[in-house]
Amino acid sequence: MHGTPRRGSARLLLTPPAIPSTRRLAAAARADEVRGTIQEVVVRTIDLTGAPTDAADAYLRLHLLSHRLVRPNEQNLEGLFGTLTNVVWTTEGPCAVAGFEETRLRLIAAGRTPTVLSLDKFPRMVDYVRPPACASATRTGCGSARTSPRAPP
Repeated sequence: MHGTPRRGSARLLLTPPAIPSTRRLAAAARADEVRGTIQEVVVRTIDLTGAPTDAADAYLRLHLLSHRLVRPNEQNLEGLFGTLTNVVWTTEGPCAVAGFEETRLRLIAAGRTPTVLSLDKFPRMVDYVRPPACASATRTGCGSARTSPRAPP
């Protein structure tokens, strides 16, 4: 099963072909001076039986859940909320809560038009993961019935 996740009793193992090359990972890192954020590449090994130790650990655990790589009771989520801070989730990306009005003004001055989607510790799942059970993930939610007009008899 090279290149696919394998479940262990307490940890998720990724075989080497599933892990992108270092060059591709490094290319994903960037700073957004207008928002005052840095997108950094973090490579982590975590113990799923222990509690999350920081935000990177917590987001990795949430990512594993969102991709259905682990079941909710297969990892320790105790204290997860305490490792995360509130974030202003916008159409321009995540922003810090402190000083957000100044950030919004910088974005507008740079020709970007931010819309605040939520203020929470978690982003909307469909911004990062499309559950496999959903044909299309939209604001109306997954599993919405799609109808098409009936052809005349």
